[in-house]
Amino acid sequence: TLSSPKSRCSALAERVHFTADQHFGHANIIKHCNRPFGTVTEMDEYLLEQWNSCVDENDTIYILGDLFFRNVVSADAYLNRLHGKKHLIILATQVNAECFECRR
Repeated sequence: TLSSPKSRCSALAERVHFTADQHFGHANIIKHCNRPFGTVTEMDEYLLEQWNSCVDENDTIYILGDLFFRNVVSADAYLNRLHGKKHLIILATQVNAECFECRR
């Protein structure tokens, strides 16, 4: 039988995740990358659901760029809904190469 993403992830005692390129709020990414969504809201809700189905509140997650795109929804609104202790790595192409811990 297939297990849920959460049960597969929960098998590990200490969990560290790495992710990149969600592009929350980015309407054009849907057509540029052939994402199967009709709207940004639909895409964002799906991405939030998938993230939270595998990442627990106490997990550490390193985000390797391109988490958000300028949008009417604030970065804090997304961060408040995403599980985990988030560390955003800002790549050189995205201003400079510094790392900081997200406030949420």
